[in-house]
Amino acid sequence: MENTQQKTESFPEHLARINECASRLAVRLPFIATLFSSMKRSITKQYPTACVGGMHVRFNPDFMDTLDDEELLFVAAHEALHVAFLHSYRVGDRDRALWNIAGDACINLELKGTGLKMPTKNGKHVGVLIDWVKDGDTAEHVYQKLMEEAEKNPQQGSGGWGGSGDLEEPDPSDGKGDGEGEDGEGKGMSEI
Repeated sequence: MENTQQKTESFPEHLARINECASRLAVRLPFIATLFSSMKRSITKQYPTACVGGMHVRFNPDFMDTLDDEELLFVAAHEALHVAFLHSYRVGDRDRALWNIAGDACINLELKGTGLKMPTKNGKHVGVLIDWVKDGDTAEHVYQKLMEEAEKNPQQGSGGWGGSGDLEEPDPSDGKGDGEGEDGEGKGMSEI
């Protein structure tokens, strides 16, 4: 089964790395690996880091080059959990950037608990970690609290890896999206 799109052909070493990541996930986190392995995977410079929409995950090759294999494993698992938690479908009419931050905070806390290595840059975690988020908090709960904080301090990032966001609307081309993207494309993708 081909899990790539045409743009991936110019990045075969990156695709091989993602496929190896899927195999390593199978040993460490079988549920997440099953989900990740069934996702359409692309390597593209269209997005600055990594992002997911519906069952389609995209990785920027330059971003991948900044990650060691363990950090890439974390990113792949993170994107798969956006799908597992149906974040693209549960956003509703919420602010997408803030919803992504809420989802990222829940996912990253969960993954840190598995022992996976969260990406770092200059000794600091890259990605959303919020001190007050606790195990079992839902994205809805975290979103509501973030909304309250945003009213007090309106300058927030959009989650993801480096504040760029990683959650897009479902990709209509995978047959599971809402079909509302322009010219059959997903819209509003956010990155890890």
